[in-house]
Amino acid sequence: DVNSLSAAEIPDFRGVPVLETLAGRRWIASKAEGTEVLTSFQAVNYKPYDFDGGPYLGFPRSHDVFGDGSVVIVPAPAHTPDSVVVFVSLPSGVRYALLGDLVFQMEGVDIPAEKPWVLRWMIGENDIAVHEDIALVRAIRDKFPQIHPLPAHDSRSFGAIPVFPASAR
Repeated sequence: DVNSLSAAEIPDFRGVPVLETLAGRRWIASKAEGTEVLTSFQAVNYKPYDFDGGPYLGFPRSHDVFGDGSVVIVPAPAHTPDSVVVFVSLPSGVRYALLGDLVFQMEGVDIPAEKPWVLRWMIGENDIAVHEDIALVRAIRDKFPQIHPLPAHDSRSFGAIPVFPASAR
């Protein structure tokens, strides 16, 4: 049961910093509906950041994690207040857009299609903002075919991710 996991039970991640915005920390601390899994983890090493960068690929704000463009986070808060899209650029030139829960499967980008209405209603998603973010991701993919969108729940998409050490090349 994922709700009973703690950081101590995931030894590979103990102490690893988890980037989070101040708005996200406030949302998690509120213990609002949708935070149950997040609040079940103990001793999380949260590292605050802000969207201190300008526009990025059509998103209005960004945060360049290392200052070199290799990992850039943009806000996409339609799903939850702390939802983001993370753009990762490999030295090979291949790029990924980690979509989180913006869509559950690639069909969400391809068709486009949102998540089932019951899930959207239960979570309280902002449907208009979700549609805008999906449209933006589609436009990015069409304009930059080297950027591969990866939804968090689509195991078929994971085959596109290189396996270390090949990913470091």
